[in-house]
Amino acid sequence: MKFSLGESIFGSKKSAIDTIKGNLSIDMVPHSLLAAAITLHSDHETKLKHFKSFVITTNKEWGSKCFGIESIDGTVEPFSIEACFRPATQHGNEMNTLRQETYQQCQYYKANVLQVCAICNSSKRLEIDHKINFIDLVFNWKRETEFRPFQEYHKENAVLQLLCHSCHFSKTFGRISTDLMKNAFDKYAFLD
Repeated sequence: MKFSLGESIFGSKKSAIDTIKGNLSIDMVPHSLLAAAITLHSDHETKLKHFKSFVITTNKEWGSKCFGIESIDGTVEPFSIEACFRPATQHGNEMNTLRQETYQQCQYYKANVLQVCAICNSSKRLEIDHKINFIDLVFNWKRETEFRPFQEYHKENAVLQLLCHSCHFSKTFGRISTDLMKNAFDKYAFLD
């Protein structure tokens, strides 16, 4: 069964874990992929409460390298990629399914827009960003009184933009001002 995580689609959940662990480097794994993984962790709200950045650290218990979360106070807490994927939560499974349903729409968008970051104009390591957070789209879709397929709702309501890896990471964790985001949206809005 295919498994989506952020913008990436893997052959399976195991393949996603192996890919992330096999590239144990902050430069090799897109931060959007780590951000998507950590949101599946059962304790993600606590872990991300004072988030500053992802880092590579050593798990003192096991003595091995792993990803960590650096807090704004400078402390680093290691986290296990495997823990992000177990136990499979209903929320995580649902988000994975809905992202798979919209994958083609996102790839179509990416292929048909100016290939620069909407914030800094970089053309390197571009990633698709939902200007309205994906989870908010899902929540709003569920609140609709008339049921319709999420793929249809996403096509009508998602506001997508390309961001470079760095800007996408900063936007995901709230470090880019809303005025700057509005200017970027006005400049690179996608038109059918």
